[in-house]
Amino acid sequence: IVYVTFYGFGSGHIFKSTDSGDTWIDISDNLPDIPSPAVIIDPNNTNHVYVGTDVGVFVSTTGGGNWQHFNDGLPDVIQAMDLNYTTVNNVIRVMTHGNGAYERKFLSQITSDSESEPNNLSGFKLEQNYPNPFNPVTNFEFRISNFGFVIINIYDVLGNEIAVLVNTELPAGTHKVTFDGTGIPSGTYFYRLKAGNYIETKKMVLLK
Repeated sequence: IVYVTFYGFGSGHIFKSTDSGDTWIDISDNLPDIPSPAVIIDPNNTNHVYVGTDVGVFVSTTGGGNWQHFNDGLPDVIQAMDLNYTTVNNVIRVMTHGNGAYERKFLSQITSDSESEPNNLSGFKLEQNYPNPFNPVTNFEFRISNFGFVIINIYDVLGNEIAVLVNTELPAGTHKVTFDGTGIPSGTYFYRLKAGNYIETKKMVLLK
């Protein structure tokens, strides 16, 4: 018997089957809990899986074991409505809601060109905010491995920017910043760290 690996999506989650669809497991652990309407596999490396979500594109290089941003060259926050690829020039195509369509190389092609993977840099980390849920103040900790320009933004579920928490150069090390949500309604929000080529996004909930 030869089993085929499948990936599927539904209700904001990504699922994987390694037995031709007989059983499925949820592989959405560190993805934002939001609609994910598209999933494709890199034809050059079947361990590389791409997911289009309401806050951009994510990639797993371990068949769904963990996920990281794949948004270089895309608008800051987009709704990725569909993903596909062309074998003619080995690019992934991202169709967005209201922001046009984009092409970029698959991660496997980028890695073979540069011998390193973007957005997976040792020493960079964005921690989960605490408390979470919060009312109305919460804290963020993040770690950067070298001196550089750092931006932390907060977005609502529609991708609208709510606040800019950090927009400055910082030394290497662990840093902390506080956010006061007094002026915004209860709901789900996303906060994003960008430090050089490293980008990470996490979800938080404001409950008043």
